[in-house]
Parts: sequence; structure tokens; C-alpha cells
Amino acid sequence: MSQPWNLLNYPTLHRQRRRRHRMRMALAGLAVGTLLAAATQLGLDQALQQLRGQHAQLQAQWQAVSQQRQREQQQLAAREAHRLQAQHLQHIAQQHQAWAALCEALLGQAPDAAWRLTRLQLESGRLELGGWGRDFDHLNATRQRLSVHLQAHGPKALSSSAAGVDLLRQTSVVARVAAGQASPADGMGLEFAWVSAWPVFLPPGSTAPKPGAGARP
Repeated sequence: MSQPWNLLNYPTLHRQRRRRHRMRMALAGLAVGTLLAAATQLGLDQALQQLRGQHAQLQAQWQAVSQQRQREQQQLAAREAHRLQAQHLQHIAQQHQAWAALCEALLGQAPDAAWRLTRLQLESGRLELGGWGRDFDHLNATRQRLSVHLQAHGPKALSSSAAGVDLLRQTSVVARVAAGQASPADGMGLEFAWVSAWPVFLPPGSTAPKPGAGARP
């Protein structure tokens, strides 16, 4: 038995139903798309938040490492400064020891009227003494005593010299009658010149002085 023909359902009502169906499907698709977009955005926000947290953590670690390296560099610089300061103080102590030994050796011979020191010249690596003496034997004995004293009480560079070796080498002895000069009382005497190697103590960062820059009293 066939259905009755209803003119109210055809064709206007049918087209309205189809439009409403399409609208409902479009709205449902829009809702589903919105939900998917929201879920995707939420996932992206969470991932971005995690990346930001990791970035902040890495940046904090990098800052900690940088600060640690900076502290280590400061400690190294402080240790280097202390080392250079210790070397400088050691240099001063060695210079003082060398001068003290030389002055003590020369003052030990001062009461002897048979010789007289008139010149002292200290250059880079070279000590030269000059003066007058009464006779050759006395000058040679004085020179040996000075060498022994410098070896015993001088700086390590002199003390390490071989025993029995005179540090002061005699370069010249000139017989002379010197009237009115710094010679023995009777005007007769020998002019001498003694030369010895002398250690050079340089502070850190300095260079050796040029030859000829000696000091004379």
C-alpha cells in the first residue's frame, strides 16, 4: 500500500529540512574543529611552556658555570699575583744577602792599613774592586779571604762555586809610586783590580740591565 501524498512535505519543506541538516552538520563540524584547534593549541602551549622551563633551567646552569669559571679565573689570577709577589720578595732577599755578604767581607778587611779600597763597580753579572795595597803577597791573601767569605756567606749562586776557587780574579797589579794619591802612607804601593762574576737577580717581568750600568760609591 503506498504512502499518501502530502503536498505540505514537498518540495519546499524538503528543501528546508535539507538546509537545516546541512547547517547542523556545518555547526557540528565547526564545533569539532574548534575543539580540535583548542586541543592542539593547548598541546602547543604545554610544549612551549616545557621548552621555556628547559630554557630557563639551561640558562641558570650556564650562568652557574660562567660564575664558577669566573671565580676560578679570579683565583688563578690571585695565585699568580701571590706567586709573582713571592718571587719579588725572594729577589729582594737575594739582593740583600748579596750586598750584606759583600759589605761584611769588605768591612772585615777595613782595619787592615796595608790595603785600601778606592773603587767598587757592580755591573750586570760582574763585580770589580780596585784600590791600593802595600805588597803583592798581602793583596793576594786579602783577595783569597774575600773570596772565601763570599763563598761562605754570599748568595747561592756564589756559594755553589767550587771550593778553593777564588771568586775574585786578579786582572792587574801595577807597581807605582803615587804621590798625593790614596796610597799607603809611605807613598809606595801596588794598584790592583779584582773582578768576579756576580749573580743577577731580576724581579718577574724585568729584563737584564745593559752592560756598563754599574754603580760606583
